[in-house]
Amino acid sequence: WEGQLTSFTMQTNTPCYRCLYEEDSFADQSCSNNGVVAPLVGAVGSVQALEAIKLITGNGQALIGRLLLFDALSMEWRQIGYKQRPDCPVCS
Repeated sequence: WEGQLTSFTMQTNTPCYRCLYEEDSFADQSCSNNGVVAPLVGAVGSVQALEAIKLITGNGQALIGRLLLFDALSMEWRQIGYKQRPDCPVCS
């Protein structure tokens, strides 16, 4: 019932996936283990497509350093910020 969306780029001083999620922090929470509601995939996928178009064309404000959370049960979007970790083994 929940979806997430963010963007990662290879630009310097931008956070990566490991900055957002520690290794193995969600190991048991995969879609194959927990299932996913099919219309949720379409809703989040549409927003992901828009984000990709923004990144490719250089238009708008990309979701770099921002995590967009969708709750399909309440039909609400929330946004939280995150930063590059100084101790990140991938991008620092």
